[in-house]
Amino acid sequence: MQPDHGIAALGGGSRTAELPPLVWMLSMCVGVLFATGLIAGIEFLNGTWYWRRPWQDLGVVRCAVLLAVPMLPLALALQRRQPLGIRWRLAWLVLAAFGLQLAAALCHPHPWERLQAIIESPVATSYFTDAVAITELGPWLAAFHEAELALHSATHPPGPILFHFAFWKLFGTAAPLAAALAIGVIASLGVPLAWWFAGRWSRDAQARLRVAALYAIMPALVVFFPEFDQLYPLLTMLIVAAWLSALEGSRVHALWVGVALFVATFFAWNLLALGVFVLLAAAWRAWAGSRDSKPVVVPIAGAAMVALVAALGLYALLWLLSGYRPVASLQHALATQSVFAELVHRPWLACVLLDPWDFLVGTGIAVAILPVAYFRQVRSDPAARQGALALAGIGLASVLLIDLSGLLRTETARVWLFLQPFMLVPAGLALARFTPRQQALLIGVHWWVLVIMVARLSFIDP
Repeated sequence: MQPDHGIAALGGGSRTAELPPLVWMLSMCVGVLFATGLIAGIEFLNGTWYWRRPWQDLGVVRCAVLLAVPMLPLALALQRRQPLGIRWRLAWLVLAAFGLQLAAALCHPHPWERLQAIIESPVATSYFTDAVAITELGPWLAAFHEAELALHSATHPPGPILFHFAFWKLFGTAAPLAAALAIGVIASLGVPLAWWFAGRWSRDAQARLRVAALYAIMPALVVFFPEFDQLYPLLTMLIVAAWLSALEGSRVHALWVGVALFVATFFAWNLLALGVFVLLAAAWRAWAGSRDSKPVVVPIAGAAMVALVAALGLYALLWLLSGYRPVASLQHALATQSVFAELVHRPWLACVLLDPWDFLVGTGIAVAILPVAYFRQVRSDPAARQGALALAGIGLASVLLIDLSGLLRTETARVWLFLQPFMLVPAGLALARFTPRQQALLIGVHWWVLVIMVARLSFIDP
């Protein structure tokens, strides 16, 4: 029987060997040094010269105590000797993820007032600001492409504004806090989705649980609460997983790609950058199919057609019902973004070289080198090599190409949050290759870096 060299040929999580201690020691050292540098207030660690985050001092001990509480369910979920099924373990990890977000918020003085102020801010988010100004929903949607909107709203589709509009209608004056908590809860659901998504790489449930754990403790998920960027990785995982199944011939999954694409582009235009992954994955599938003498070009074209028809059909229906014009909305957002770009100095070369650093800080600097270790380790696993390497490589190549394009520059810990699944899956599968003691210690350092980031850096100013 011929081995399947296509994207479906996975199994990269099979635990054939442990990673060398040097990788673990390097990860530990990088995490400890970064946290120590933040405590010392070393300037270049709080951002690039064109995007610096203000220093703050919320008290390291206080933050450590608060952020330690949600680590208890995380430890329970990863305890191998506990008689818990995978669903219960994922439920504990969801609780840990939401708990870490709340704990980070509680580190600030007047936390509930601060969360409400962030949602209501015309600068930090701005969506609620524009939501409460809506008088008639239909005419507002029809004229959205010409609307005078606040900062972030002006470069986004109407989805985030309508989210807050719904909460405003349901909860009235309590809407800002209710919306903030809802964003945190939905973001936490990315944990079980990450476990499911990692199934494209590995069938090892315990290894995938480490992916879910890294997702729960991902710094960018915690420090940007409550911002919509926390939700976008969920859409990434849904689109990518559905597209990979569509490439294998599933028309149902191709349809779901179109539905997910409609939802994604109704909330954030930057998710269109996932087209890089879509094209690279299709190219790989075509190449792998040609090697195995399988007709794949027509099925790939068919999957793309089904997805596009589904997305465009939903937009056509929305246009008929409300008059919303998505193309005009995108053009207006791009024109507004170009005006904003002229107001700030974000040189292409500096951003290409330095923006990945901010992205890795959002991943968690202590585990940022694990994807490289995963590549080296999976090369020695003949059963997993082709599919796992291809899928991980396409994911990381997508991040690199988006960086080189310069389309999404600066504050990449937040703006590139939707790309984090491409980092966290290989990182989590590599983490599973360490001994249980090494895993526990590395997760501890990963948590400590998060504590120091919360205590020393301001990521959102209401």
